[in-house]
Amino acid sequence: MDRVEMIYDKAWVPLESYDGRQFEGYVYVNKPGFKSTTEGTPSKRYLQMVIDAARRAGLNSDYIAKLESVKAYKPSAETLAKRSAILSGNYPVKDMTRESLGEDPSNFTSLFGYIFRIGPPKPPFTMQHGRDVTNLMLLHYLNLPMDVAADRQDAENLPRMKLIENRPDAYEYLLTWLDKFAAASNQHDEVSFPVIGRHRQFMAAQVCSDSGLPCLNMSGANKSTIWFFGYGSNMDSENLSKKKGVEVLQSTPAVLRGYKMAFSLAAIPLAEPFFANCEKGSESDNIHGVAFETDADSIAKMDKVEMGYDKASVILEAYDGRKLDGYVYVNKPQREVRVGNPSGRYLRLLINGAKAAGLNKDYIARLEATPVYKPSAETLAKRAALTSATYPTKEMTQEALGKDLSHFVSVFGYIIDAGPSTGFFSSHRGKDITNRMLRHYLNLPLDSVEDPQDAEHLPNLKLLESRPDAVDFVWTWFDQHASSGTVVARHAAFLAAQEVDSSTGKPRSQWTIPTA
Repeated sequence: MDRVEMIYDKAWVPLESYDGRQFEGYVYVNKPGFKSTTEGTPSKRYLQMVIDAARRAGLNSDYIAKLESVKAYKPSAETLAKRSAILSGNYPVKDMTRESLGEDPSNFTSLFGYIFRIGPPKPPFTMQHGRDVTNLMLLHYLNLPMDVAADRQDAENLPRMKLIENRPDAYEYLLTWLDKFAAASNQHDEVSFPVIGRHRQFMAAQVCSDSGLPCLNMSGANKSTIWFFGYGSNMDSENLSKKKGVEVLQSTPAVLRGYKMAFSLAAIPLAEPFFANCEKGSESDNIHGVAFETDADSIAKMDKVEMGYDKASVILEAYDGRKLDGYVYVNKPQREVRVGNPSGRYLRLLINGAKAAGLNKDYIARLEATPVYKPSAETLAKRAALTSATYPTKEMTQEALGKDLSHFVSVFGYIIDAGPSTGFFSSHRGKDITNRMLRHYLNLPLDSVEDPQDAEHLPNLKLLESRPDAVDFVWTWFDQHASSGTVVARHAAFLAAQEVDSSTGKPRSQWTIPTA
């Protein structure tokens, strides 16, 4: 027992049997120096073992009920996304030998034929090193003896995945060990993608003897889907697919309980001052939104766009009664939180998404009652002063401006020296962004279309007279860039775009208001 329970210490305690006897014995307890965490969730396998043992022993029924109410571990959305990326990757085929791996095989392990570098063996998992452990972990799941000596590593004896298909519970359990090895590999090598190859013998074991064809192609097998909760602009499935490239497999209106939404994510003061934020609340708090099922590739795109947020694993309550395990984007702990007004553009996205999803009418009414950002009198006065001043007309070139173009941004043809680019809004630098910000306002893709900077393609302001709301939004970006920069010139090509061609009598610019 002591050998099996090596991670525990023993403590002598008084025991009381159900029949009234009292005696002294010992119990296994946590080692003083062993890493201890706050209470978490056990694996389904382990919890079931405890419950089965309690039933066999005839323990108190209330105590068994308590055990049965314990929640079992479920991988987070982030873990599932990483797992899916691993399973869908392509890797070189290698032998589990020093010659093939380039170092001692004991630094590696393999599961389902995916080889991970996890470093030198350390108790209590030494038996997992230098081999494919699929069969061992299956034995572990089924609560059968694990005989390493009998665990042969040739193609005739390694597991065939086709035969595991009828035990999805066991397969899911083994995938959690794949997650574990991926995490261990990251910790050891500090790499973001931990698989270094596929196990040649394991791959050979998948060939059906009667046909000579692979029994199961594990590349991309069980490509896990993931649920995430959209409560801000992500409620709008059109916004997700068009602007963020997310593949929505299915969606449903849902409620996230124990959280509250506030416009408390401070962002871009004079243009997009505050975004929606999901904050931990009381038991009575809730957020209505949309639960989307998508794939790992889409989540990777989402994470890139939502880099200002962290992710939290949550349980979502669909309007149709289903309970969904998923995640939600939440504020990073170190980021400033204070409540303010969102832009009209951003709030409109939320309201449109909520209506399209058929969210609770009272919740939509609450959104519609939210006040939106309006520039202050001081900001408007500064804008008026800057736009009424006289500036030289210059080409948007390094020769004309005297500095690298990464210092400059132009809005409505006003060239602003915004200083050296810090990487933030780098897509704005070296160009006029009027068309880009109009597309942003109209909820159209930004980076998948060309944005030519010549007089024939830059915006014609005459056409924008019919969209004063869009014009007002673009001016807020002028306010933002001018707040930390200096207007130095007028954009020659932008001014030329406003001219009328004398030979045709038509505007020189062929630009039209962006549409889907």
